[in-house]
Amino acid sequence: MAVFEASKVRAVTIELKERSFELYAALLPIVTELGTWTLNGSDPTLPAPFDVKVQLDAYKALSIQRLQLTEWVLALQAALADDTLTYPTPPVFFDGGAGIFDGGGAPEG
Repeated sequence: MAVFEASKVRAVTIELKERSFELYAALLPIVTELGTWTLNGSDPTLPAPFDVKVQLDAYKALSIQRLQLTEWVLALQAALADDTLTYPTPPVFFDGGAGIFDGGGAPEG
């Protein structure tokens, strides 16, 4: 069982989500247009050549950006179902010995 740092998993997840939504937004107009085409073997219902050209150009213009956090991505691609997350140790707050947090962050000396 492997343990992954939560901060790294969070960073990869954020990047994956952002890149996926960018790709979705770029693909949506193409998919929407292609969905209106009738491709049932009847030549008169085929889209005009220029309409096909426009969608081909849009498709060729798509770019898929590689995820930048390569090391972390590779590590997560090896994750198994029983792997877990680890979290950093929370900060220690001092209350000055009175049992009440004084907001100073450290005992007064």
